[in-house]
Amino acid sequence: MDARERYPSTEESLRSAMLSYQAALWTALPGIVQSFDAEKVTAQVQPSVQGVRRDQNGTVQYLNLPVCPDVPVIFPRGGGYTLTFPVKQGDECLLVFACRNIDGWWDQGGVQRPGDRRMHDLSDAFCIVGPQSQKQKIAD
Repeated sequence: MDARERYPSTEESLRSAMLSYQAALWTALPGIVQSFDAEKVTAQVQPSVQGVRRDQNGTVQYLNLPVCPDVPVIFPRGGGYTLTFPVKQGDECLLVFACRNIDGWWDQGGVQRPGDRRMHDLSDAFCIVGPQSQKQKIAD
């Protein structure tokens, strides 16, 4: 099928291209902590919203996203003090995806070059423990 038959206008073609771009752009997702490493202050986190794959025939398939490994866990801190609390398997959280590769910063701290052109990638997540689904919400 010719692309002109699929998209009747330039506007529709642009809308389709933008939707494809947005589908690959990760900003934030709820997740579920699979494990927590208190020494490294990192978690293994399963994103808890499935990804969508559409084949050439338009058939939709829902897939679990891969577990995000070694995700830095954010605890409130400042002025030399840090507020910490136990993090355990099953805790819900918010995964926030950096707009650039965080590997250099994670390893060295300070201001670093991004290392590559990766943007809004699942491998550049931060974990904020605390958001709750209705099933896990605080009682009373």
